[in-house]
Order: sequence, then structure tokens, then C-alpha cells
Amino acid sequence: MQRGFTLIELLVVLAVMGSLIGFFGFSFRSSGVELESAQRQILTLIRHARAVAVAEGKETRLTIRSDSNEMDSFYRQIEIVYEGNQTGEWIVVKEGEYLPKGVWVLPQESDLNEYFTLGEDWYPDAFSVWSDEPMSIGIAEGLDMDGQNLTIRPSGFDNEFCYLSFDSSGRLIRGSLEDSPRIVLASGVNSPKADGVFSVGLSDKFMIKGILVQPYGGFLPLDHYDFAEE
Repeated sequence: MQRGFTLIELLVVLAVMGSLIGFFGFSFRSSGVELESAQRQILTLIRHARAVAVAEGKETRLTIRSDSNEMDSFYRQIEIVYEGNQTGEWIVVKEGEYLPKGVWVLPQESDLNEYFTLGEDWYPDAFSVWSDEPMSIGIAEGLDMDGQNLTIRPSGFDNEFCYLSFDSSGRLIRGSLEDSPRIVLASGVNSPKADGVFSVGLSDKFMIKGILVQPYGGFLPLDHYDFAEE
């Protein structure tokens, strides 16, 4: 006589299947999770930068390191700095925060270089747009000022950063740009070339997210379909 499954046996089978689906689903979505985490991180830092601008009453910048001499932090390291008392001097509020592993900030299209390889059907507008030309500032130095221990980046050419800039009221400074500044994030793989040169492969145009920063301080999270041509 044939015996059917008991309720307990069915529940055990379903539990095992659910675990396997969850495991493989997480594996396939892990880069997506990191991308979403990076988007939330950038949104938090933009809000922080605006708050600092208002609190200090000075221009404040959210900076992304774009110096190819520092490949570990290249388009991955983020800082918040505001104007110091000396010309060209920037006080560091949040130093050296990194994006999750496997996620990079894309340069603006005109600055795209040999370090990033994009898929042939990459969205035409899926690139960052900054407030102005990159800034060059010196190595971070500790300084005791009025009883406070501050980290200062003096003017100089040691480090190059792209940035979004906010004025003392927290409004976005756009410079001469016609397009609204935005930060575009993409998941990729670090695949050094045959000669050992650093190279990030960004072949999946669906694995991108972004943040559009509006002039008066609003933010608009972007997904890959926001870059698709109509």
C-alpha cells in the first residue's frame, strides 16, 4: 500500500526548499544589496553635508577621491569638508569613509578613463555630474585650533577630489552647469589587465543606482530604468 507524505514531512521539505532558494537568491542579489547600501550611504552623507553647511555657515563639499594614484580609494572614498579660515583650507568633518566592496562612483562622462570598462549598451546618461571641476587639496593634517583638535586639508596638489558643493543655507552650488548634479553608483568587478593595470569592469547596465540632487536641497533616488532612453 502506498503511503503519502505526512504534514510534518511536507513542512520539512518546504523548509529545506525555502532555505536553498534564500541561499541562492542572496548569492545572486548580493551585489544588488551592496549597491542599495551604497545609495543609502550617499544619501545620508548628502544630508550630513547640507547640515554642516547650515551649522557652520560656510560652503561645504561632499568629496569623492578621483586620484588614480590611490587605487584602493579611487572613486570609492568619501569625505565631507567645509571652508576653513584660510584661503584654500578645508576642514574635514568625515574622513575616509568607503563605499561597500564592489561598488564604485562613476566619473562624469568626459572624465571616463581606461580604468573603467563599460558594456556596449551602457545608458548614455548613466554618469555622475559634479558641481564644478575637481579640486586639488593637500594631505590631511591634525591641527589644534581654539582648543579643538581639527583635521585640515590645505590647498595643494596631493589629492584630487570630485565634489558636490552646498552653500551656507544648504542649497546646492551648481557653478556653470546646465544639468543637475548627480552621483551615479555601479556594481563592478576589479579585473586587472594583462599588464597589471587596475581596471573595473561594469558590464551590467541594470546594476546601477544614483542620486539626483535638486537645487534647493531635495534628493531623488535613481534606479537603472531612470537612465533608460524613452
